[in-house]
Amino acid sequence: MTGSTAGAGSGDFHVYRQERRREQDRLTSLKLEAITAAEIEEDMRRKADADARTVRRAARRRRKKDLALVRRKRAKAAKAIAKRNGRVSKANGTN
Repeated sequence: MTGSTAGAGSGDFHVYRQERRREQDRLTSLKLEAITAAEIEEDMRRKADADARTVRRAARRRRKKDLALVRRKRAKAAKAIAKRNGRVSKANGTN
């Protein structure tokens, strides 16, 4: 009786099956590495985009805060000047 490979004995089938399984495992791992490398590259690109967007948004928030601080200081200075001159403040209607 012959095994799965032509002319081989029954004992050789187990060797063939083991080699085939190793090759299938190797091919599967290569595919996974290729997929993993592509996913890693995509994740790195996505993270770089997110970091750039975060930097832009942080700069915009910083500018808005700085502008608000300047406006508050100007308003406080104007209120102090108005108080020294005896004028009525617009904010609360008092001297």
